Amino acid sequence: MRDIISELYYGELRPHEREYQTDMEAEILLESFKQDEAWLTEHLEGTAKERLLELIDCHDELDGLTAYESFRSGFLLGVKLIMAVISGGGRREETCRKSC
Repeated sequence: MRDIISELYYGELRPHEREYQTDMEAEILLESFKQDEAWLTEHLEGTAKERLLELIDCHDELDGLTAYESFRSGFLLGVKLIMAVISGGGRREETCRKSC
């Protein structure tokens, strides 16, 4: 097994491909969404059906963008935390010792 730097360099880190365990609430919402989508797709016709499918496509794209931005934001926060620790900027324990 390679170290994380090698995995990053060789493009082996793909968190979006990782399987996530969903909670019951998410499963219920997903099932409801699928059922409603299937019903609407079956009962709508013409322009209304096209608009529904466009809406679903736009939602999927927005979902992807949101996931990317959340990942990016979390990654940058992690880097900032590491930099603070390395530079000695996160010295809360000293502050706590003096004031506690």
